[in-house]
Amino acid sequence: TELMAVSKYGAYTYTITPRYADAAGEAYTTAPIVLGSAVVPPYTENFSEESSWTTFTVLDANNDGHTWYYDYGAASIAFSEKGNDTDDWLITPPLQLNPEWLYQFDFLAIGDVSATERFSVYEGQQPTASAMTQQIQAQQKIDGGEYAQSIRFIPQGTADQPTYLGIHAE
Repeated sequence: TELMAVSKYGAYTYTITPRYADAAGEAYTTAPIVLGSAVVPPYTENFSEESSWTTFTVLDANNDGHTWYYDYGAASIAFSEKGNDTDDWLITPPLQLNPEWLYQFDFLAIGDVSATERFSVYEGQQPTASAMTQQIQAQQKIDGGEYAQSIRFIPQGTADQPTYLGIHAE
């Protein structure tokens, strides 16, 4: 048994290779497990590595089977073809924020030219839809093209409790 000290929040895996004498078997890599303390800003995530995706929480709140997914360097959302409203969340890893400071949350949204997409941004104390109670960006519409968004906010939580930010596709 090996103990691993974890200081940075992230997704970790082990690769196990069976060995006997001079022979080695096929290597097996475990599923990622997320470990570590809340992330202290400044924090940037550009999804350049698929492993970063596992530190986010994805919720398909309307249970239609269409939700956020990793898309080669981006977080993308799949929309239902049934005409249902989208109700899906992409929630950040836990962030250690000071309620006396002003923070800035920047992201780039790219809309599909064939549909109007809607989203809003919330803050909460747990990575669940019901905990996303403080709206920090009212609903925005994207009618194709790029939409750069910069939100400034003062967190509503306490310094000793992690904060999560959720992008709600509606």
